[in-house]
Amino acid sequence: MSKLQPAATIEPMSDEAAASGEPEVLCPAENGSHTEKGRQAENVDALCGALIALNTNEEALNFLRDIATPAEIKALAERWRIALLLDAGQFSYREIAAETGASTTTVGRVARFLKEEPHRGYRTIIDRLGA
Repeated sequence: MSKLQPAATIEPMSDEAAASGEPEVLCPAENGSHTEKGRQAENVDALCGALIALNTNEEALNFLRDIATPAEIKALAERWRIALLLDAGQFSYREIAAETGASTTTVGRVARFLKEEPHRGYRTIIDRLGA
């Protein structure tokens, strides 16, 4: 019978990890070179590829139902609705919160990502859809 291996080991911090304030966690791999952050990045990349492969609203909904809980889907849909209302520019944060059931904190966070953050994800899709 083989001994159980630890799920992960903590190694001394790399310069990058030290700068981020987080220890580098190495996951067991044949070559021992995969970091947890690297694996997470690969997982996110694979998820993005899956999202790009969706062709219809029905496919997207079925994928969301498989990958997320109803509460997670509700939260994503709520944030999207908030982004659209903010982009319309006709409502205050409080009005949007009342309309969507979200907190004003959530409305403020979506507003920050819509207008200030460099990712530009909301803006890209709103512009592409002509929403």
